[in-house]
Amino acid sequence: MKFRLLTLLSSLLLLANVTLAQDKIIEGVVTESGSSDGLPGVNVLLKGTSTGTTTDFNGKFSLSVQEGATLVFSYVGYVTQEVPVGNQSNFNISLEVDAEQLEEVVVTAFGMERETKALGYSVQEVKGDDLAIAKEPNVINNLSGKVAGVQITKTAAGAGGSSRVVIRGNSSLTGSNQPLYIIDGVPIDNSSFYSAQGSYWDGGIDYGDGIGDINADDIETLSVLKGPAAAALYGSRAGGGVIVITTKTGKAKEGISVEYNGNFTFENPLVMPSFQNEYGIGTFGNIPNPDEIRNPEVSGSSWGPRMNGQSYVDWTGNQSTYTAQPDNVNDFFQTGSTMTNSIAVSGGSENADFRMSYANLQNSGIIPTSSYERNNLGLRGRLRSKKFTFDTKVNYVNVKGNNRPYMAETMENPMFTFIQMPRSIRNSDLQNNYLRDGEHYNYTESPFVFNPYFSINKSPNWDEKNRVIALGSVKYDLTENLSFQLRHTADIWQHERYKTAPKGQNVYHPPGRLSKDLYNVQEQNTDFLVNFKKDFDNELSFNVLAGGNLLKQRVVHNQTIANALLEKDWYSFNNADGGTSTTEHLTEKEVQSLYAQMSVAYKNMLFVDVTARNDWSSALPTHKSGYFYPSITGAFAFSEMMNVDESIFTFGKVRASYAQVGSDPNPYSQTLNYSVITQDVINGQPAGSIGSINNRGDDNFVGLVDPNIEPEKTTSIELGADLKFLNNRLGVDITYYNAVTSNQVIPVSLPYTAGAHSVVINQGSMRNKGIEVLVTADVFKKPSGFNWNMGVNFTKNNNTLEELYEEEGLTQILLNRSARGEANIFAEVGKPYGEIKGAKLVRGANGLPQLDEDGNIMLDADETGNGMLSLGNITPDYMIGFTNTFTYKNIMLNIVVDAKVGGDMFSYSNFSMHQNGNHQLTAEQRNAGGVKVVDANGQEQLMDTQEYYRQVGQNNVADDFVTDASYVKLRELSLGYNLPTRWTEKVFVKQASLSFVGRNLMFFYNGMDGIDPESIVSRGMLGIEYAALPSTASYGFNLNLKF
Repeated sequence: MKFRLLTLLSSLLLLANVTLAQDKIIEGVVTESGSSDGLPGVNVLLKGTSTGTTTDFNGKFSLSVQEGATLVFSYVGYVTQEVPVGNQSNFNISLEVDAEQLEEVVVTAFGMERETKALGYSVQEVKGDDLAIAKEPNVINNLSGKVAGVQITKTAAGAGGSSRVVIRGNSSLTGSNQPLYIIDGVPIDNSSFYSAQGSYWDGGIDYGDGIGDINADDIETLSVLKGPAAAALYGSRAGGGVIVITTKTGKAKEGISVEYNGNFTFENPLVMPSFQNEYGIGTFGNIPNPDEIRNPEVSGSSWGPRMNGQSYVDWTGNQSTYTAQPDNVNDFFQTGSTMTNSIAVSGGSENADFRMSYANLQNSGIIPTSSYERNNLGLRGRLRSKKFTFDTKVNYVNVKGNNRPYMAETMENPMFTFIQMPRSIRNSDLQNNYLRDGEHYNYTESPFVFNPYFSINKSPNWDEKNRVIALGSVKYDLTENLSFQLRHTADIWQHERYKTAPKGQNVYHPPGRLSKDLYNVQEQNTDFLVNFKKDFDNELSFNVLAGGNLLKQRVVHNQTIANALLEKDWYSFNNADGGTSTTEHLTEKEVQSLYAQMSVAYKNMLFVDVTARNDWSSALPTHKSGYFYPSITGAFAFSEMMNVDESIFTFGKVRASYAQVGSDPNPYSQTLNYSVITQDVINGQPAGSIGSINNRGDDNFVGLVDPNIEPEKTTSIELGADLKFLNNRLGVDITYYNAVTSNQVIPVSLPYTAGAHSVVINQGSMRNKGIEVLVTADVFKKPSGFNWNMGVNFTKNNNTLEELYEEEGLTQILLNRSARGEANIFAEVGKPYGEIKGAKLVRGANGLPQLDEDGNIMLDADETGNGMLSLGNITPDYMIGFTNTFTYKNIMLNIVVDAKVGGDMFSYSNFSMHQNGNHQLTAEQRNAGGVKVVDANGQEQLMDTQEYYRQVGQNNVADDFVTDASYVKLRELSLGYNLPTRWTEKVFVKQASLSFVGRNLMFFYNGMDGIDPESIVSRGMLGIEYAALPSTASYGFNLNLKF
């Protein structure tokens, strides 16, 4: 018995010793072959497991392992290396550069990955991590300053607002000029259905766009297919270019990994209008008496005397002091905040991978009571066998908005009130007196101006959007060289929106109003792809892609309105007085397509691509529904033939392309339609109206369409060169393009005897030609030391409307206008897109305004007596973006600066503030005795400031308020620290980083007075700032954890 016990104890001790011997700590350093510098961020995994670590910024690592294990060292751009542990405890690993990975690969049309070396056109790719450094809620805004040829302008609607993206200039007079967005092969709907869209100036709510629903943390890469050659395979949908987004997936051989990203930022107004703080409420230097203090004739201006603390009865009826309120506008706005939390779980093996992600974004806007929330849930999985590849993806998005800000000239827009409000009005008085006896109360009795606190508390709006983006595909490899793929994708969303007007308070809807807009939108694509590729003798390679696509789009818009309410503050259709009215609009479109691409490469230095696509669109006349879009591109990597030192000249390529793409009309735009109005009945049938689809907002509009209407067509040539020096440390990419968009779809006025206002025809052409330059440089490069990576992109686009309809006397077309016609945006033959026209002053000596014999300002006119004169143009001269990334060991600093030089904008805010005596310049002019003018005798004199601006306003003179919209802006700033792995491993974290981030932090230069030049009313309304809410600067922190 004793022997057995001793034997058992001995066995246990031996087992314990063996077990202890199996676990040990190893350490080491990883360097680049031929260098003693450590490589930071190298993945070190135990083969066959997800256990591992990464090297620190000195290339060092430590890891607990068992004897017999094998270490796997992997790093992007280097050959993966496997090393048995054996009896070693200290390792010196040298990784070889992977020559194959040095060939840069980008995602092109249909999600195909291709070497940039083989491309005969310009494609610029941005990594997802670069889009998420200092991110905005709308991911596309994070592209600003990072891609040559791309201009991004966002509305002043805050976190949930839309953005306008234009690639290589405006090409269509009546189209959106927006690119097509493709996410993992899924074309997404980017509609905004913004209630102030297009030519509307009268305000509304910006409900965002489709691309704004995407979670930035899910993006792997974003590729911009700039020209028609790059986008030719998308045919009639590629008129505005294409942006291809590839999302993250699980990685093979990495096991299970978890990543968390947390972001919290504060937002404050970046720039505010230039308010004066010397003169208060009143007219012609007088303070209104108590009986007229709220009279609209005197309460809406600051033409009173200098504010010196005089005693007076204010608009609340209380005795007060007549003093400046320099913060009365700032105090209305609150510090906004945005919090984003996202988590992703991914994994993969040789035959399968998956990724699940969830993100929650919560924003509290700078306007009190305004909020926005977005939830993203994503799931993607892929299976691979010897012959089959299956790919499935589902993304669900839920968006909720509450009291989204109103835009432009609406009573609910607080800035529309503030630019008129006297500078002596206290914000606290507004806040404490927006109700009196249960009714709206304000500093003025004007029915067109709301107390902003009444707007945010008594005129609510709310909305909710649900969206599903899905794909399913199967690929079968018939042979080693031949494959077939079938794919179906869908983008389906529903958006429910409610808007209100308070009962008894709104001049446009005195009985009160509740409206509900319900949009149901579907875009479904089914396509097949056949791919054949063959290499011959390692010199000639051949690749053919052929396929087809069926696109189906459907939009159903239901609107329900209660035009009168029984009770105040109860916004329900059960509270409707007199019932409700309902309308429904159905829009459907189908496009059938066939396409093919042939790619030939010779000796890996000469590349030729030929593509062809034919679209048949239901939006076109039946007898002319099909259109052909070809392209041919070529690239020659001439450096392959040169025997030069690669450490000096590493790579050189020239490229050229010719292509055509198009843009077909909106559905039903070539036919008349019948609109049913459910509340009216004639002879027992629903009443309706007949007319063609239009965007004018004119209820009486009847338009005809040329029965032979064709899609707009863009024909382009592109030439370029890609050069790399100093072992790829310096790169230069130069592109020249020349594109003409013909067959412009435009409305032409008809005489009233024709029975219609206008007819839509194909007429006109517009040219965009320009250059793009991208320079990248590793100024300093030492993996374990100081690194500086710099990028500069430059874009100069010359836009000209070359032809319109001159034979019928049509030389210009109105694109947009401000509220009362102060500024009108035209496309005019011989000039760039967006000529700003309006009333202009006659100037005398020294450029001063000229007075007539009666002492009134004089308006200029051309030789025909036309007073609608050119005041500027919205098209910029050029754009520049600067990106700089500095790293030193565990510290990283990222800076993005972008600039737009040239281009003009009309500021209604400044126009109104001058009329109302609220602008700083009006105080300076009063202090100087008046406005300098030239009288009828040519003598300089001073004109009363109030009278001068009264005449300017009365005549809608926009002359002085169309100004240079150039800017240089600090777009992004981040300062981050990667925590050492020896710290994080103790809490089972592979990588951890903490960063300070900021966005839109400051202007280095701003050509506009107190206005952000990027502030627009809507995606379709450039060149006009209209009582814009202040843009915001954001600053906060990012936390990234990888497990």
